[in-house]
Amino acid sequence: MSSSAPSPFVLSAAAFEKIAPEEYYKRFTSQKIRPDARRFPAFRQTSVQINSISTAYGSSVVRQGNNMVICGIKGEVAEPKFATPKQGYVVPNLELSPICSADFAPGAPSELAQTISHRLDQLVRTGHLLDLEQLCIVEGAAVWTLYVDITCLAFDGNILDAALLALTTALQNTKLPRATFHEETSLITVEPTSPSTQSADSATVALTVARPLFAASFACLPDGVILADPNATEEKVAETLVSIVLDTSGQLAHVWSHGKTAVANSPTIQACIEQARQRVSELQNIIQLAAPKA
Repeated sequence: MSSSAPSPFVLSAAAFEKIAPEEYYKRFTSQKIRPDARRFPAFRQTSVQINSISTAYGSSVVRQGNNMVICGIKGEVAEPKFATPKQGYVVPNLELSPICSADFAPGAPSELAQTISHRLDQLVRTGHLLDLEQLCIVEGAAVWTLYVDITCLAFDGNILDAALLALTTALQNTKLPRATFHEETSLITVEPTSPSTQSADSATVALTVARPLFAASFACLPDGVILADPNATEEKVAETLVSIVLDTSGQLAHVWSHGKTAVANSPTIQACIEQARQRVSELQNIIQLAAPKA
């Protein structure tokens, strides 16, 4: 009676990645490649679609690899703060729901969603992305509040880059209804025009984004490898995550880093900044192709 040897246990690539992600990535990075076939400095394919929401004053859809976010801008008239009587408000909010990834639960916003929303707010207020005095209707009496809703429809890591790109391009294409102040009644009337109107006419006022800002993020692995535009798995195996925000002239607007290793003012940061400058040039070309044709 013959006996056959037991079949050897074979671990699938997907199971190996889930059980031992650090070792899984090390097998690839030792060969100077990533599991999705990208080289270390390569960003995922990115596309921008402008004015896709007909009911918004400005909108944008951004796809970056397996990420997909949609940004819509609505507005309402409000009173300005006493200290800044000529400045309006921009209120960005990122939504990460179970629809985009099983990593997120229904209910209160996740820590990541709150963090990214706060960073976008910082860039608007201190990064001078938008001159808030453009939102003034009547000094000391009425200004626009812009509600920027960014919804993630598909999530695969590095959501800041996609969210900021959607915010910037939506603002660049925002047209507000013309508002009029009536002195005799102290009331504000808004022209009854469709927010989807794309032509510059007497009933709309186009915003000007004085300083467009773009983010380029990186994952620093324990072995010193730097991966541009990390996906969700790469973020989890990273020792440190770094986000560089630049304007179109390559000037630094903000740097965020967090993780096990401090990288501030290190050669790692400088290397990320240089890669980020190249990325900004790529994004400008992408936006130019997406711009509405005259």
